[in-house]
Amino acid sequence: MEKECAEEELTLRKNLQFSKAPCVSLTAKAYEEIELIIQRAKKEDFSAEEKILLAEYALDFAMQAADRALLSSLKAIDAQMTQQEQDERSFP
Repeated sequence: MEKECAEEELTLRKNLQFSKAPCVSLTAKAYEEIELIIQRAKKEDFSAEEKILLAEYALDFAMQAADRALLSSLKAIDAQMTQQEQDERSFP
């Protein structure tokens, strides 16, 4: 699992790094900051109970990230549909 996570992380980093879209640079910067925090936290020596608590919060954050990704997708679809409707009205 650790190897798979590391590979996915590397792929995501590369995708963020080589994207030419300006909005992606904001995401890349945020991801770098979060990654630094995660690396610092990994150096801590937590008890089993603390590790369980951190795992619970990690799942909560993952669920929130998935919900936000879904919301962003829905907003993007709505924006695209609105644009198509406007285009159709402009060019009957």
